Amino acid sequence: MKGIEHCMFMLLAGMFYSVIFFGTVLNVQAGTDFKTYIWEFGTRDGTKSEITRNLTQEFETAFIHTRCCSVLERRSYDRLMSQKENEKALMSIDGIADSSVGTLKTLEADAVIFGEVYDDVRSGEVKTSVIAQDFEGRNLTAQSVRLSRGKLSDAASREESMKVLSEQVCSALIKAKVVKQAPKTGKPFNYSFASYRVGDIIPELGEHNMIVNTKNGPALTSASRSPAMITLQGFSYKNNIELHLNVEFNRSMAQEITLRDRNKEVISLKFGGENAHEWYTSLTFGDYKKQLGQAGWKLNRKINALKITIKDNLARFYLNDIFLGLQEVTFDSINKVTVTGIRREEDFIYSIAVTPMD
Repeated sequence: MKGIEHCMFMLLAGMFYSVIFFGTVLNVQAGTDFKTYIWEFGTRDGTKSEITRNLTQEFETAFIHTRCCSVLERRSYDRLMSQKENEKALMSIDGIADSSVGTLKTLEADAVIFGEVYDDVRSGEVKTSVIAQDFEGRNLTAQSVRLSRGKLSDAASREESMKVLSEQVCSALIKAKVVKQAPKTGKPFNYSFASYRVGDIIPELGEHNMIVNTKNGPALTSASRSPAMITLQGFSYKNNIELHLNVEFNRSMAQEITLRDRNKEVISLKFGGENAHEWYTSLTFGDYKKQLGQAGWKLNRKINALKITIKDNLARFYLNDIFLGLQEVTFDSINKVTVTGIRREEDFIYSIAVTPMD
């Protein structure tokens, strides 16, 4: 009987461990084999606050988006930590309890990223510094950014600051050959805004954007009176690529959709004539130019489906599933898509996707 009880105990213990362990590992961001854990940021004296928690989460989100290396997500992992919530924030490997270090190693983590938030009273700026350490206590990189104290309560400003910081860390780790950039050629980038909440900001798609509600549903537009530029990047397609957009453009000014190879324009789709008031006159795709009405553009607050494909160095443009133009292009890889001229309450993007073609 004891043997049976022992077997049942081991089985249940194994199931419990599997739920925690595999649940944690499966929540990492796909990237390289190098895995990191981001410790909750603290102030210079080791205290934690709502600001340090927000900066921690915003840095983690931005660092995941770099796809520089895999990240063990805090929400899945925190329940395994031995430190209590009321303990001071830590700034180095030396401060982590042995049991927690053991758990991190069991999860195959290679490094921990620590953050310090320092309010420089004299300069009026808040400095956020991060340091990545391996389990031998070696510093892999140390980076920092500054943000004016007045912008600290603004989520968009914090998110942009943490995006810059995460990119600095990623670049430093790659330069030091700690990690290799993960290949990104096979992952589709697909944003459909129907599931987003009104007021949401999507920092990875650029500055000054937000989700609003329209008669056609939630859509992305400019968050300010200035036109927004929507940017989709973090991929590298050598060839055979599709760009899909569902849009509603209503303002008398030019919008432009561009596919780029680093800083070089590969192909663009432009709306408008020589002057801003001529927006409704034409669209241009490479050498193709046609009146919007003749091209089948839908007016009166209706959604238009745009598609650009590149295959075998030929770019094709489709408007509402109708083929309109063909252009020969040359490039090494497509790694950025931009949409410019998006005005608040006038121009809306309902979805945008960049996917590899079969």
